[in-house]
Amino acid sequence: MIETIKTKRLTLKQSSRDELIFLDDLQRKCNNYFSFDPKSSTDDVSMEECLISGSLPPYGIKENYSMYSIYFNEKIIGYFDIYIGYPKKFIAYISIMFIEEAYRNNGFGKEIIEELCKEFKSIGLLKIRLGVSLRNWTGFTFWFKNGFDKVTKIRCDGNCAPDNFGVVELEKSL
Repeated sequence: MIETIKTKRLTLKQSSRDELIFLDDLQRKCNNYFSFDPKSSTDDVSMEECLISGSLPPYGIKENYSMYSIYFNEKIIGYFDIYIGYPKKFIAYISIMFIEEAYRNNGFGKEIIEELCKEFKSIGLLKIRLGVSLRNWTGFTFWFKNGFDKVTKIRCDGNCAPDNFGVVELEKSL
């Protein structure tokens, strides 16, 4: 994977252990944000574990996994991760993208997705997939507006009762 990606206003840099204190803080904020859906929390995998071993899909290998820190004006404001080759060789999978609340609603997410699409297309990938909680309508709307308009899978534990989990997997063609 590419070590650093520049957008108009942001720098997307492969995360490092030097950033752990900031990434851990962002993960706590992310877990608070997703408290409406406790089973989708990233709390079960530490940031350090993601950096060392990766957050891998079934039969995944570390070499295909990257976590990126999102910088704005030299401050980390978020993070995301990517796995290249899941569930098929020509697909990139984003399992988490989080931007601090103070930096939302200003086009940063769109800027990141546009740049990732260019990068992925340039290395021969054909699609990007991700999962969105059935309870995360803000996220669902964001991804849909950014071209993730094909539903590839729906998983749920029954209805949307407070203790049940549900996710929609969305796909965007490059």
